[in-house]
Amino acid sequence: MPINKILVIGIIFLFLGTVINPIHVSSITLINHNEKPGEIFFGLKSHIGITWDENESLDPIMPNNENRKISINISYWITWGIFGRLINLYLRGNGVFINIEIIDKPEYCEASFRQNEMYIPFPKKQNIRESYYNPIFIVLDEHAPAYEEFNITIQATMDYEIKGPLGFITLISPTNITVNLTLIPDYWGVVSYNLPEGSIIETPPLMEKQLPIIVQNLANGKTLIESEIILTPPDFIVYLAPENLILGVGENKTMYLNVIAPSNFSGVETILTKFTPHYYYNYSIVGSIEIISFAVFYFPP
Repeated sequence: MPINKILVIGIIFLFLGTVINPIHVSSITLINHNEKPGEIFFGLKSHIGITWDENESLDPIMPNNENRKISINISYWITWGIFGRLINLYLRGNGVFINIEIIDKPEYCEASFRQNEMYIPFPKKQNIRESYYNPIFIVLDEHAPAYEEFNITIQATMDYEIKGPLGFITLISPTNITVNLTLIPDYWGVVSYNLPEGSIIETPPLMEKQLPIIVQNLANGKTLIESEIILTPPDFIVYLAPENLILGVGENKTMYLNVIAPSNFSGVETILTKFTPHYYYNYSIVGSIEIISFAVFYFPP
């Protein structure tokens, strides 16, 4: 007689014996909310686990400049009740398909798995985990607020169901798990500098001249702009006012380059300015540094 028929007959007899001589089992907490009352006592109980390396997830992700890969470990295992050993033998050699999907994420986040469906061999024994590594790829845009944690909600589902003889016993029932993958955006320190009157100015001797610099914070966090003059022509008076700016996200303010040429000046000279954005709440975190060159000239009549 084929082994499958022997197993089916064995399960039927075990079921009848259980009905005639009930076995008293202490109460337990059901973890799988898809189970119907009693299924945990007869069939196999499915479990899904989702884990990852927190060193990969808690390291801040740089918006626009990084495609973060995080290795997600999806594991499947079973526990069993009264007929567990026979049912497990009956199902040996099969496997289960687990679907994994992203069910919630912020608009500034793009995320996808390498595979959305995985085949995992059916465990040979209870409490033995069969695992599958499926990386998730994450990209953030500039709207991700610096250092504010957010979640990607992941759901894994095993919707495979097997009924036993005459439909009395659920040999294995569907299950799912939902977890939150917590991530942190890095500071994307990008600032724009607009020169509405250009970068060339005529500077007659001893006359103060100004050039406006419109500074806009494109970064994803509040930013301190620190400015300095790094090259000044001999005997010139050059300064930026105000020297520093504090800008909220998307905010812009105007700074002025002020120049006074010496009494004997004629010809062309160069002024170099440097602008350094700092994350307002942590001065040591620096964004993209910008160096802007200005030309000053004067040719007497």
